[in-house]
Amino acid sequence: MIVILHSPASHVTAETIQADLESAFNGHVVVTTQSADTASAWPAAVSWDDLLLVVYDKDDFPATGQKYISDYVAARPKATLLPVAIDLNHTKPPEPADGIKALVYDDIAKGKSGRLAHRAGCMLGLRLQGRDSKIFISYRASDGKYIADQLYDHFVSLGHRPWKDEAHELDGDTMILPGYIF
Repeated sequence: MIVILHSPASHVTAETIQADLESAFNGHVVVTTQSADTASAWPAAVSWDDLLLVVYDKDDFPATGQKYISDYVAARPKATLLPVAIDLNHTKPPEPADGIKALVYDDIAKGKSGRLAHRAGCMLGLRLQGRDSKIFISYRASDGKYIADQLYDHFVSLGHRPWKDEAHELDGDTMILPGYIF
């Protein structure tokens, strides 16, 4: 889960970041926003894949937001936290995240393929990739066709372009013939 904790003035930016991350991770990661001026708890049970993004500007970060950060870090031995500065002239994160280098939310950071989405993906152990790449499914016809077909359908449902060791797309033959280069 990703929680975007934002200063009150950064609400619109936080929602934009939320939409970009949801698009980048294709709905496979829950992303939510939380205002730093509202006292609350983490919205789910503590998990290994939690990530807190702290989005702030030049204004003072509310004490309730600082407590939220402290509680988040205290509940996780290896907390993943990413400060995001939306004001290029004020990049020092709010306490207690002020010892962590912030990612500057500039044009390079924006969008579903921007630096912020890539950094969040890396911190979660994910890798963003374009859907132009293909996945090759190799199988033994005598006992693997059923599972190969299931894998094929699953990858297609995730937006990938898989292909099996059949060349019917190219020449109508059901086997890959010698000399094919893909």
